[in-house]
Amino acid sequence: VAAALAVLGGCGLWREAPPRQNWPILVVPHLSGPKGTVVVAGEESFGELGGLEGHQPFLQATDSAGEIVLEQDFQWPRTDQRLPVGDYTIRLHARTCDGFCSNLDNNDWDICVLPVRIEKDQEAVIVVGERMASCQLA
Repeated sequence: VAAALAVLGGCGLWREAPPRQNWPILVVPHLSGPKGTVVVAGEESFGELGGLEGHQPFLQATDSAGEIVLEQDFQWPRTDQRLPVGDYTIRLHARTCDGFCSNLDNNDWDICVLPVRIEKDQEAVIVVGERMASCQLA
């Protein structure tokens, strides 16, 4: 088996993903009590590859006390994240990166920052505009 993996690896058919470097510390929310969902979706008009190549988008949620309760990368064109009911500031931001986004640059910019109310068993949908230039609540 090891010989087969070595052969496959030598042919470029199998390889390990490079380790991630310079990534922010990812934060997962504590989920207790009633929850809703924040959905981030790219506009369908420009399809799955509508983001910018060489950029990694992130979703951040800050609660009303100013604490970051969510920080995660998301895959284009959609991500869903459960959050406890409440008021949040949602920040969508992106960082430039190498071709596989295993190494992020320090160049970080806001796509948008929105106040969002998460309601019990409801979805708050944020639509990201073409080339990640803007976003709005749907």
